[in-house]
Amino acid sequence: MKILIENGVYAHHNAGDIAMMVSSIQILSHRFPDSHFIVLSDESNRSILTRFGINNFTFRKCNHRFLFSRPGLILPRLSRPNWVHRIHNSLIDRFPSIFVKICLFYERLRNPPENCFHAVLSRLVSECDLIVFSGGGYICDPFPEKVENAYALAVLARAHKKPIFLTGHGITPCDAKLTKIRLNFILNTAKAIALRHPINDRCKFSKNIHDRIAIVGDDAFHATANKQRSERKGIGVNLRIAPYSTDQSNMIGKVAKIIERLAENDDVPIKPVPIALYPSNENDYFAIQRFFSCDTKGSIDQFLTEERIDFRIIREVIASTEIVFSMSYHACIFSLASLTPCIGLSASDYYDEKFNGIAHFFPNGFSFLRLDDPLIEANIQNTYRRIQKDREAQQKAISNSISQIDSRSKKFFNAIVDFTQT
Repeated sequence: MKILIENGVYAHHNAGDIAMMVSSIQILSHRFPDSHFIVLSDESNRSILTRFGINNFTFRKCNHRFLFSRPGLILPRLSRPNWVHRIHNSLIDRFPSIFVKICLFYERLRNPPENCFHAVLSRLVSECDLIVFSGGGYICDPFPEKVENAYALAVLARAHKKPIFLTGHGITPCDAKLTKIRLNFILNTAKAIALRHPINDRCKFSKNIHDRIAIVGDDAFHATANKQRSERKGIGVNLRIAPYSTDQSNMIGKVAKIIERLAENDDVPIKPVPIALYPSNENDYFAIQRFFSCDTKGSIDQFLTEERIDFRIIREVIASTEIVFSMSYHACIFSLASLTPCIGLSASDYYDEKFNGIAHFFPNGFSFLRLDDPLIEANIQNTYRRIQKDREAQQKAISNSISQIDSRSKKFFNAIVDFTQT
């Protein structure tokens, strides 16, 4: 069996994306022992999978921003209001194979053979048995290009009559009309949909879609679980600077000073927990260096393996801390997977959605605070002291929540097996 794996990015400079990809492939490998995986990524990630004992895979780096996902290119005289996209989707719904053939012909007219990326991906889809969108929070408003990629792949799947499964996804916020149109198409194409947290009331889907949705939690728990009882001392810190998290440097600097004072009062070290390394626009690695005056600079290089942040090392560092403060969703997931209580720090509605999703499964052991709250200093101190006072009970609650997520995840992946056998 050939399984195509898509998880929204190509280079995987984000340890959270890597963990989701590894988890999905590990779980599917156990259920389909003779399967071969085609991963839409680049070769630089080969060593990551082999370190986890996964060898039955091929990497393919494909630019799948399709011509047919942008009607303005095919119909240059038309602008791109929503009614154009509705007609466009309606045509694809009825005649997907014909539409894809027209678009691939149009691509060949405009490009030399070596640049016909869409034809390459079309062939990959035609050769695979099923397609898995393996987790992520990218099919939503802050990432229009990635929504376009996912939509393009769903169109191809519809054209070639290949089943799609979504595992461990977050699909909110999705308030933009174009996001809703494309997301509806993707969800209508999927045979089953596993979300990592409940959707909000603003996401209105048909009953047909709701019947195929299961709330299972994040796939990354599978690869990042670490229940080793190492000595715990110190405060783990993740800072996230990215366009979708709102760069509020003054707030972040203030919070960094509050955390430093807590560490100073308790005489414990601050331990950096970087998740992302995108030099242009998303970099926890340099953010931690920028805002902390304590000695984090020497220790942060340990997280890099072949210029990638190695989540196995992050896991070990988190397991040696008593608590983690995090502006990153997956730093929270890694923390909880190591039975370490966590405090999320949000500066945007996007992160409010993500942290609310974590709180759904972890009513104990996880709290999140808004950076722009006038009482942020008191809130941080009170939450930190409350967790410190009752840490063992919090760890037990975290363990119970992880068991619940594991049970739901197994049930969903078993459903994929049942589907392939019918």
